[in-house]
Amino acid sequence: MGTPLKQSVENSTGVPCWVENDVNCALLGELWRNHYPKQHIFCMTIGTGIGGAILINGQLYRGASFGAGEVGCVNQNGQDFQTYANTQALIHRAADAANQPFTTGYQVVHAFRDGTPDVQNAVQLWLDGIASELVNINHLLNPELFIIGGGIIEGAPEFGQLLDAAFRQRLTAQQYAATALKTATLGNEAGMYGALYHYLQKEAAHGHGHSQDDRAHV
Repeated sequence: MGTPLKQSVENSTGVPCWVENDVNCALLGELWRNHYPKQHIFCMTIGTGIGGAILINGQLYRGASFGAGEVGCVNQNGQDFQTYANTQALIHRAADAANQPFTTGYQVVHAFRDGTPDVQNAVQLWLDGIASELVNINHLLNPELFIIGGGIIEGAPEFGQLLDAAFRQRLTAQQYAATALKTATLGNEAGMYGALYHYLQKEAAHGHGHSQDDRAHV
């Protein structure tokens, strides 16, 4: 914390540098490349941890100390959300349920697709927990769109479909009509696209370049 990264990189390379949170970049990348006509978006990435990014009125919301969107740190029943909802939590849940030595998300996805009932149930329970948190976020922020990313979602598109169904089961009729849920389309490249977009926007704002797209503002 407190490392002057921007200054360090610029001093070392002589190249302009801008710094942004990884999930914020993922959100910007998805927004930029997919041209979503949305002004209110929440992006969640599921991996080793769980991160979040917030777009309000077309602008990233970072919070008073740049900590907004850290949904993985939200406490539920004495546990951080990411402790029981990250990819490792799914692996442990599925391994315990099926009494199998799963160590990777790929193994869980394979068993799920093979129709192993205990694994399918474990996956559904895991997705139910994520869906419940999305409903909480929806009550707080009322976004037009949720974007869900991360390796496990990218590798198993059916998980995204099941998550959408679980999410919608928990919404009121009014919320159902107002909120969409999509899985990320850019995979691990979303952050790189977003970092590039962020750089282009910052350079344009400082008179060093031209904006490539004005669909989202930073």
